[in-house]
Amino acid sequence: MTNTDELMGWLHNMAERSASELIDHFDEKDRCSLSKLVEQCVPVRLVPDDLNAEEFADWIHGLKASEKEWNRNLGARILKAENLSEGGDRAKGAECLAEFAQECPWLPLREIAQIEAARLRKE
Repeated sequence: MTNTDELMGWLHNMAERSASELIDHFDEKDRCSLSKLVEQCVPVRLVPDDLNAEEFADWIHGLKASEKEWNRNLGARILKAENLSEGGDRAKGAECLAEFAQECPWLPLREIAQIEAARLRKE
């Protein structure tokens, strides 16, 4: 599993499980998938090689909560940027999205913000 979309789908699927389900079914493949996800999508820190099942469950639920919050923030920034653009200030709208891209630890969400900022700059 190396595709970012596949990794995010894996996270969403895993996060639907309870902590006890994650703990009961934790294996080395799961730890490797988590490591790849963090490395490719949110490289703020490394997943320990000696990660245990309880820590794995915490990582999964913590990452899902983080991704959900940042995704919500991105949606709000896009709306703000669109409102600024419609009000005649495309540059300020683009800057709003560029700031989000600098703050956000999630690379896929950063990319969306950067694409939207570039789009506003071109209009």
